[in-house]
Amino acid sequence: GNILSLNGQVTGLIDWDCAGWFPEYLDYAVAVYHHRRNLFWVGCFSRVFPQYEDELEVEKEIWKIHCPW
Repeated sequence: GNILSLNGQVTGLIDWDCAGWFPEYLDYAVAVYHHRRNLFWVGCFSRVFPQYEDELEVEKEIWKIHCPW
């Protein structure tokens, strides 16, 4: 029920676990931060969302101050 497809091809996945209104760049920033040790995934995310590098750097600085993880 959470897999979108068109003509037999997967076109998207829906994960309602963290549903809410957030800026578009935040999905990228959180994905890269949580997978920062997996260079394969970081590379994939960065190729798909190259326009959010600045936002990622800002989020990293905020997280250093406000998040224990």
